[in-house]
Amino acid sequence: MTGLVRQISGNYSAVARCQRGMGDSLNFNTYIAHGLAYIDKGLVIIDGTRCHNFMGWYLSDKAHADDNQTWSVGVLIHESVHLEGQSNEAITECETMERYGRVAFEIMRAPRDEAVRMSDLYKTKLHALTPKSYQMDCDAYWDSKK
Repeated sequence: MTGLVRQISGNYSAVARCQRGMGDSLNFNTYIAHGLAYIDKGLVIIDGTRCHNFMGWYLSDKAHADDNQTWSVGVLIHESVHLEGQSNEAITECETMERYGRVAFEIMRAPRDEAVRMSDLYKTKLHALTPKSYQMDCDAYWDSKK
């Protein structure tokens, strides 16, 4: 995972790992995070369930991701975007959705049609399950960047 996070974020000293018990508690108030990026430390921690789902997909032929695996890929991309210094959750999600297909295909080596399918699923179904603070009008965001 570390190598992937380094490629996605461009932070070549970054470290990524799975959650390790209670010492890596990812609870925030009433929302349970699926991953956490420590921008200042260059560290990404992915919760145990998401990590298991991600590794199950990553070590497979990458041709048949289920919703949980698709979500876990999004979590890894999302936390990698944070390591670029982006702390705003909604903007991080816009960046995640923009990059998802390319990252899944070019960096994670999913078949192109599967990378596109996973990206579409993340954008159209799974992103809607994120907290409201992770959601914004991404089209308006991208328009403002032109």
